[in-house]
Formats: sequence, structure tokens, C-alpha cells
Amino acid sequence: MIDLYGEEECRIILSSFSCPLGKDVEDFISHKAIEFAKQRIAMTFLVFHERDEQLSMVGYYTLANKFVSVSGHMLVLRILNCICFILNMILWHLESVKKNMMNWQRVQCWFRC
Repeated sequence: MIDLYGEEECRIILSSFSCPLGKDVEDFISHKAIEFAKQRIAMTFLVFHERDEQLSMVGYYTLANKFVSVSGHMLVLRILNCICFILNMILWHLESVKKNMMNWQRVQCWFRC
């Protein structure tokens, strides 16, 4: 997205996101997501809602580029727990956004900040 729109335009889009229940969530997307992407520490994926041909950012998720060291049989369990946690957070946020929107038409993902 930075390559397509430029860093300043991305900062404007990211700063439009608000999460009253999680100021740390707002802080990350507004101040850290672009730097983490540039350093390849983590990639952030944006979720948009389209209504009346207007897109608005309704959520995001970030995947860290980090190695996890887990021994043997615990590896599968650890991976499944992480995936379930991430999916639950995404679904929880999308459901809360959905409840606040009058006309939920479709959700689009834009890949990589």
C-alpha cells in the first residue's frame, strides 16, 4: 500500500481508525504499523467497509515476522492456539463494527501497509 499510495497518504488513512476501547490499538496503527512494515518486523493488513461507494477502515490485523521456538508435540497446539486467538480477535472486532453499521455490504482486505 505504501508503494501504491505513498507513506503520507497511508498515514492519513491509518490515522482515521479509532478504537475507543483500545487506545493501544489506535496507537499501534497510527504510529508503529508503517515503521514495523518498513523494517519487516510485522505486516499489517487493513479491513475496509464499503457503503455508498465509500470505503472506510473498520479494522486491521498484524502478523509479526518472528520465530517461535517450541519443542515437539507442543508445536501444533501452540500454533492452533495462536491462530484461534487471532481469528477470534478479528471476528470480535468485525462483529462490533457490524453492530454499529446500518448497512453492512461487504468487507475488503488490502494487503500490507
